[in-house]
Amino acid sequence: MKRAFFRSIVPNLILSLLVACSGNDAGRAFEVSGWFPNWSTIDGGQTVVIEGRDLDSVVKVRFGSHAGTIVEKTLDRLTVTTPAVPEGGLADLVLESKSHTYTAPGAWRFLGRILDYQPVTTLSVDDLRPLTVRSLLTGQTRSDGGSYYWIAAAEGLFRIVPDDSGRFRIETVAPGDFAGLAAGDFDGDGTLDRLELAATGDATIVWNSENPPQSVTAPETLAGLAWVKPMDCNGDGADDLIAGLITTTAAKPLRIFTGSPDGQFTDRTPEAFPLEGPSLYGVAAADFDGDMDTDLFLTTPQGPRLFLNDGNCAFLEAAVAALPRETAIFTTQPVAVDLDGDTRMDLVIPDALRTRLWYQRADGAFEDQSLTRLGSVSSVSVQIADPDGDSRPDLFLTRADGRLIYLRNDPDGRFYDYTASAWHPVPTSGALFSPLDGADGPPAWWFFPATGYPAVYVHQSQTDDFDGDGVSDTLDNCPELSNPNQENTDWMHFSCANAASCAARTGCALHLGTDSAYLFCETPRTFGEARSFCETLQGRLVIIGSEAENAFLVAHMVGSAFIGMSDLETEGTFLWIDGTTPTWTPWAEGEPNDSGGIEDCGGLYADSGLWNDFDCDTPRAFWCESGFVSAFDRGNACDNCPDLSNPDQLDSDEDGLGDACDTEGK
Repeated sequence: MKRAFFRSIVPNLILSLLVACSGNDAGRAFEVSGWFPNWSTIDGGQTVVIEGRDLDSVVKVRFGSHAGTIVEKTLDRLTVTTPAVPEGGLADLVLESKSHTYTAPGAWRFLGRILDYQPVTTLSVDDLRPLTVRSLLTGQTRSDGGSYYWIAAAEGLFRIVPDDSGRFRIETVAPGDFAGLAAGDFDGDGTLDRLELAATGDATIVWNSENPPQSVTAPETLAGLAWVKPMDCNGDGADDLIAGLITTTAAKPLRIFTGSPDGQFTDRTPEAFPLEGPSLYGVAAADFDGDMDTDLFLTTPQGPRLFLNDGNCAFLEAAVAALPRETAIFTTQPVAVDLDGDTRMDLVIPDALRTRLWYQRADGAFEDQSLTRLGSVSSVSVQIADPDGDSRPDLFLTRADGRLIYLRNDPDGRFYDYTASAWHPVPTSGALFSPLDGADGPPAWWFFPATGYPAVYVHQSQTDDFDGDGVSDTLDNCPELSNPNQENTDWMHFSCANAASCAARTGCALHLGTDSAYLFCETPRTFGEARSFCETLQGRLVIIGSEAENAFLVAHMVGSAFIGMSDLETEGTFLWIDGTTPTWTPWAEGEPNDSGGIEDCGGLYADSGLWNDFDCDTPRAFWCESGFVSAFDRGNACDNCPDLSNPDQLDSDEDGLGDACDTEGK
């Protein structure tokens, strides 16, 4: 069993492919010593070179469930073209021979598509008309499995309908002035219903049911509403509503309405907030404390506030320490979203001076990371989308002057302004938007300005190359500096590009296992020297967790070698260097025996695979072990610490040398 050291890392790079083959493979084994690169875009078509031994026995290479194309293979090299995939993220790398399959979990990363969206409105939309748009809604399914687009506007309620040719037309559903739209399963039947909010504040619900089909009700309690948001307040499977009342003030009195299967709604505000009925500017509804109940983050005249749901639609305010100390009064609608992929909900809060990014920590409290991840960017509203398809949420901010800003969530966890490079020209100000649906072809988006004609942008195949090095900005590991060879030393195990470079750099032999990379170092060192040597390479002395791992090491060594075990802390109690107790211990007969009272450090014999206790101060060979973080690190040309992995690129003293390798400037 691997210890916590490896639970915190994702083996997204080079993993072992040591497979014993038989039959038509003539009993040979194939072994992989490295590949480059370890990522491609979701559009596919990139070339990856896999190096190793006896690779001509490999007949198929897959990236997740998608097969690549082997374009050339020799004994020591495979050249493969990557496939196109629906979305980004980590994928298993799978090599198959005629008789065996080996899977390297999470060894490949699909990045987002190369960004280039251009308008095709006049080519795609019939019955264009200027609209004063208040709200958009998707998710109301059609019979073909697609979705309609609904528009609430001052001119009426409209629906965008695709035809068989992939074109769209805008249909009028109802005249009048509409303020909002919302979709929710209000009767708990498993289908989405549609709530239509008139500018007068009256709500109508169109039920998505078969008997009777598309029935309509106007609950008496849903009146005088400025806006509504669906949420399941009491966990009964049917969506309830949180709403703000129409008033002359910017802050609206909050109301909670719970629904019932008969289509009626009850005002539960007094029970939901027994101490007060707060007024608010905006709300983000999500499970913030991990108990599966919907909680509420409010922007209020008193400042930001977090209310936790007790499971019965009663809310108690969280401790003050749960939120960052903040003096600003936010008057905007916040958004709850998992920005960093840790499964915890984070917060994006628009602000006319500086947009806030509040990340939720493991202890449940929020931390303001706006300046380190975003910088000082103002906004009055935010929308979340993923136009590059990399499975990381990007931000669309609307500035006070109406200008739209697209901030891409890059692999290093920071947000960069890609507006000018992604959209040609930049969509009109104040845009609401939605993904295009119903037409075969490339990804596309609808943009609706506050007033005016809608626009449709379709993804093109072109891309920008800011530094002119022949590598597109989306793929370039240093987009601001020319580096056509894309050299990136520290993305590999032990900062080695392959087995040959590892031998030249460290004097040790690189071997790649299913969960870790290993270095067998024959140059003798004491236990303490060996431990320090491994740690300078961002590794450690090996911790052996299974018989299979032990056998792998024995197959690639000679003589004897130190492993990461000793009883230096307590005589007779051998522990791994991370402080854990071994669960599998193949000691040789009569070992450990502390011969001469000086044998305190564990080791491994190549001839038997058994363990022994050795004198820590007698130099001998040793095994290092390394894993990999999943974060993307920058290329050597712009990496402030090119020999050590530091995806955060922190440089506390701003001397150009990253903290990871700056011993004096941290």
